[in-house]
Amino acid sequence: MSVDQSALTGESLPATKNPSDEVFSGSTVKKGEIEAVVIATGVHTFFGKAAHLVDNTNQVGHFQKVLTAIGNFCICSIAVGILIELVVMYPIQHRKYRDGIDNLLVLLIGGIPIAMPTVLSVTMAIGSHRLSQQGAITKRMTAIEEMAGMDVLCSDKTGTLTLNKLSVDKNLIEVFAKNVEKDYVILLAARASRTENQDAIDAAIVGLLADPKEILNLCNCKEDVRKKAHSVIDKFAERGLRSLGVARQEVPEKNKDSPSAPWQFVGLLPLFDPPRHDSAETITRALNLGVNVKMITGDQLAIAKETGRRLGMGTNMYPSSSLLGQSKDAAVAALPVDELIEKADGFAGVFPEHKYEIVKRLQERKHICGMTGDGVNDAPALKRADIGIVVADATDAARGASDIVLTEPGLSVIISAVLTSRAIFQRMKNYTIYVVSITIRIVFGFMFIALIWKFDFAPFMVLIIAILNDGTIMTISKDRVKPSPLPDSWKLKEIFATEAKDADKKIGTFQSKNTSESFDVSHQKYHEKGAYVQSKSQPGRPSKSIDNLENSGRLKEKNGMRQLPDLNLSVGKSATKAAKSEYMHRKDGSSARPKSSMLEKTLCELEKMVAESRPPAADQEADNTSQAVKRRLPREIKLKLAKVARLAVLANDAF
Repeated sequence: MSVDQSALTGESLPATKNPSDEVFSGSTVKKGEIEAVVIATGVHTFFGKAAHLVDNTNQVGHFQKVLTAIGNFCICSIAVGILIELVVMYPIQHRKYRDGIDNLLVLLIGGIPIAMPTVLSVTMAIGSHRLSQQGAITKRMTAIEEMAGMDVLCSDKTGTLTLNKLSVDKNLIEVFAKNVEKDYVILLAARASRTENQDAIDAAIVGLLADPKEILNLCNCKEDVRKKAHSVIDKFAERGLRSLGVARQEVPEKNKDSPSAPWQFVGLLPLFDPPRHDSAETITRALNLGVNVKMITGDQLAIAKETGRRLGMGTNMYPSSSLLGQSKDAAVAALPVDELIEKADGFAGVFPEHKYEIVKRLQERKHICGMTGDGVNDAPALKRADIGIVVADATDAARGASDIVLTEPGLSVIISAVLTSRAIFQRMKNYTIYVVSITIRIVFGFMFIALIWKFDFAPFMVLIIAILNDGTIMTISKDRVKPSPLPDSWKLKEIFATEAKDADKKIGTFQSKNTSESFDVSHQKYHEKGAYVQSKSQPGRPSKSIDNLENSGRLKEKNGMRQLPDLNLSVGKSATKAAKSEYMHRKDGSSARPKSSMLEKTLCELEKMVAESRPPAADQEADNTSQAVKRRLPREIKLKLAKVARLAVLANDAF
């Protein structure tokens, strides 16, 4: 009995079934009849299992896992920064409640990559539009990111790598009749074929044309001709070619009935499903891009090996029985299934659940696996794969299970899609590195500023940070990048460490340090120029500029120089007046140092007042202190004067 199993295997050639063989649900009987016993129904049949696999496949996308990991890292970094600020600002520094809340909000809002989903979605949307212009329609945008990292591509043979149209390989035709050309053999075969039915072989040829063994018996060929014919048939079979015999009989003119004259054996035709015009080139380019291609077909093993040989993808292929450990080869049977799948160039005689299992095993070995197909039998594997790709003339079931649909004939579009996806991935990776580094910069850089210099961030700075960090970076979706020559992947540990292996690329740490140092320089410049100008303040309260000096930690011991003793309010006013005169002198445009006489006079007043206000036992210490002040540079003297004023206001009385 001849059975069409194309719905299960995708192969157009009918399969021959003998008594005791299994006939699968979803098959169509083409020739013959036989009694059969039903042994399975519903989801227990091969056809039902395929439909069940499609319905139950609902895995979490690879890109979603990456976004979750990046988000968790940013949240953990922010949580550490907030915890440190809470411990230092309130119990230790006794900061105001409202100021502390503002500082915490800066870390919380500035550190979270709010625009990350938007930026990445816009980047993938632009890439999806570009792929559609190249002939690849993207049904799921995240498939672009996964295609960039694809390192294994499993492909169906019939209809994907090949045209699914039987043809005659003219170069391999064997002629047995004398004075007959190969073209004449094809002509006889075409005349003998029936055009009114849907038989795949008749459609491929359109003389007597039949099984070679039947033709040889009909022609009563001699033994040497039989041996030669069987030798050619075996040679064709080793290469996966189906043989058809051609014979002719002379009939009197205007007589349709056969006179039972002897039949003459004319020749043998090899039938083969030819590869697509660009399949070999596509496979070669895919291998050069680091993508390993594996053939998964329901056709015979010999045909699979011949197709692999013609396409240059290797002939290390195995039957589907080897997936169950039932290979006749002891060496193959001893190999673990995962290792066998890893090393094989392909598998033959497989059913939909076999394709599904192969893809699943490859994913479990940390491969990003793609699958190409065109038929119903490919739907489960297309659904399971990280990237499901269907060709232009695929069935509706295959299209429904796929992620990318090719609109142009051939497979070369896949290579263009891979290169475009890798360029898009580079943009996404660049943005991710920026997000991680800017989170580290904001959390730790701003935390150091708030704690070391006791700087209070204004609420509007949260809005500025959000606009500068997230709004302007949207342009990265059009960034100029070069696609990687090998599959790309998210090296999250390397990104989180901000390229920790290379000291020059510690982006987040470097930016945090740079932010702190820049603030320190600006802070010093600000107080050098304007810290001594008193603002209008209430009596008995320090000016804001002098208050900032105390908050900045400058009252601490520096370079072994001890702090000046606390003085009364009059001394503070005198020192502040001298500092203001000095500042106005420099503000008027004089580039020279302040006059020494004015400094000496101020220092003398301070020395005298210190001596008068401190107990006699402390005279020596006061003299040493004033002498040390005299040896400082004018800039340091100004700072010390401001410190004296601040201390006097805080003390508010003499010793």
